Amino acid sequence: MKADTINLQQAFQGWCRLEVPLYQRPYVWRQTQQWEPLWTDVLAAVNRREGAESAAANGGGGFSVPHFVGAVVLQHIPSTLGSIQTRLVIDGQQRLTTLQILLEALADHARLDDHATAQALQMLTRNPESLASNSDMVFKVWPTNVDRDTFRKVMHATSADELLTSISKPSHTEDMGHQIGNCYLYFFRAVHRWLEEDPGQRAARMRRMFDTLAQDIQLVTIELQGADDPQLIFETLNARGTPLLPADLIKNHLFGKLKWPEAETNSLYDATWGEFDRARHYWREVVGRGHAQRPRIDLFMQFYLSAHTKAEVQVQHLYATFKQDGDLAKEPVDAVLRRIRRHADLFRSFDKLACKQPPSRASLFFRRLEAMDLWTVYPFLLALLSKHDVDDPCTQATLEDIESFLVRRLVCRLNTRGYGRFFLDLISCVDNDPQVTHDRVRSHLLKSEAAVGRWPVDDEFKREWLGDPIYENQLRAKVRMVLEALEHAKMSPLSPGYWVGKQPTIEHLLPVEWAKHWPLPDGQDAEAERHRNRVLHTIGNLTLLSAPLNSLASNSAWSTKRTEIGKHAMFQMNVDLMQAMDWNEDQIRARGEQLFECARQIWPRPDLALC
Repeated sequence: MKADTINLQQAFQGWCRLEVPLYQRPYVWRQTQQWEPLWTDVLAAVNRREGAESAAANGGGGFSVPHFVGAVVLQHIPSTLGSIQTRLVIDGQQRLTTLQILLEALADHARLDDHATAQALQMLTRNPESLASNSDMVFKVWPTNVDRDTFRKVMHATSADELLTSISKPSHTEDMGHQIGNCYLYFFRAVHRWLEEDPGQRAARMRRMFDTLAQDIQLVTIELQGADDPQLIFETLNARGTPLLPADLIKNHLFGKLKWPEAETNSLYDATWGEFDRARHYWREVVGRGHAQRPRIDLFMQFYLSAHTKAEVQVQHLYATFKQDGDLAKEPVDAVLRRIRRHADLFRSFDKLACKQPPSRASLFFRRLEAMDLWTVYPFLLALLSKHDVDDPCTQATLEDIESFLVRRLVCRLNTRGYGRFFLDLISCVDNDPQVTHDRVRSHLLKSEAAVGRWPVDDEFKREWLGDPIYENQLRAKVRMVLEALEHAKMSPLSPGYWVGKQPTIEHLLPVEWAKHWPLPDGQDAEAERHRNRVLHTIGNLTLLSAPLNSLASNSAWSTKRTEIGKHAMFQMNVDLMQAMDWNEDQIRARGEQLFECARQIWPRPDLALC
């Protein structure tokens, strides 16, 4: 490698082109983490230069202090004499792109007041049009494929308002839906505020800002030599404050192996991995809870690789596992990419199904699975639904069995540890025939006697349903899921959908604060009080309302509370409550038994002897 410390004048001078290869991730820098610290550093450098100029004017020995903003790794691409010299940006694209946008934002202000400074800035962002083989070759930094349209709009606009008008957004917009555009909005407005601090000195301040950026802001450039491996270099480096995701490394690995012509490579990218970059707000969103939180793309890759290898894959070892997989190494890169894309589309369809209105049976399955927060089932679902249509009756029956297995175990508070291995083993049941698949899956679930794989029978399910204080023992989302399933089962086709509008709230019929209006009968002791405090959290005492009752109504005597609940009559599970003249432990038990009969039909467990 060859390393040099250079300023921005040297980095962007002459006829140069710094091109980001398509295997790089999209632009991801953000205001708080990167733009604001950079702007603060630049203003500090401007102030140091102003101080040095003042000291020199007064006969002192003042000098400005360079400010280092990081390193970039470049790889030279051979070109003909007299043409634009092109280099690939192996690392540092976030930094280079941001600096170009900052220079462009300053240039757009300079065009109004200081034509000479505007021209000087343009020489750092554009090549002569006479040398450009196409209109995009004028740009000295050229981002990766998915960012190019927005970058082009930014570089063609002359102000924040003009940029926003070009995409039909109002002038006060803060988020235009793309980080490159947001970066320009931030720096254009930041420069404007800074210039307005001393309106009479706009031209002088712009010139000082230009001199600071061109001469005092420095980079370390590392030029790769012939024997250096650009993919290996990329894997070991991170952008400032934004670590590479395992999926970024997988993308780099796959496209780094591809030796196709550029046009064919770009076409393959658009048809495969481009989905992850175009829809990055979805794929890079952090999902999951607690220690299991991950960007969605990494979770997908974990599930995909687990399904492919039938082995548990940890996210922290995802990239290493991907590289070491012998089957993947033998396949053509384009075949691997196309299969990943097919599974990615399938994975995303699960979320779309969960949001479908009105819901199909498969929609209810994915909605309930999401509420249970059981990601470990997803490798099996990818394997199952990559072979069978989700609307096939046999496939729906398979999903219903899986849901029954999971919900019954949830109500019975059986351990979920070991689900990862259990559902990977279940992949072996997937056959090309959906009926055979269903029969195998059902048989596997029924015959499993291990603690992690036991499908509770009706007696155990009923005992826990009636006796377990589920409201205390499960997350609210899981309790709400069970109640919503009961409500959905009670609805007629003409009933208004409870899923329309706000999320329903859970209400205790016998209130938690029961002492004032719900006294125990005379002579009952502390044991009766403990019993009441337990059963009030069971399913028989819980219902759904379209909005929470105020505390006064919620804790009122039954006659008053029943009237308030009646205002939420759209819920079918509340209709019978309107006939109840009293509410106590006996009514809670009776309602629990009634709801259990409904639950047993929603989540049936067949008899092994009949299968």
